[in-house]
Amino acid sequence: MTDTQICDICKDDGKCLNNENNPKYDDDIFGSDYWDCVDYLEKKNNTVGETMKNYVKNLQKDKEEYESGFGKWNKQHTN
Repeated sequence: MTDTQICDICKDDGKCLNNENNPKYDDDIFGSDYWDCVDYLEKKNNTVGETMKNYVKNLQKDKEEYESGFGKWNKQHTN
């Protein structure tokens, strides 16, 4: 990003840690990333933690109970 660009994800005002103009921007492999934008937006919109809560809810909703092939076979032959 240059001085005139803003973050493409959160459209921040330079306070997002994923903005190269932010003094705390970290460009190494484990540095600033998408989650810095999420954190910035949640603080700005007073919804801290909502993204992670929704993520976990969606993981649990999509979860299917696993049954092995032997378990299926065993049910067929024990009844």
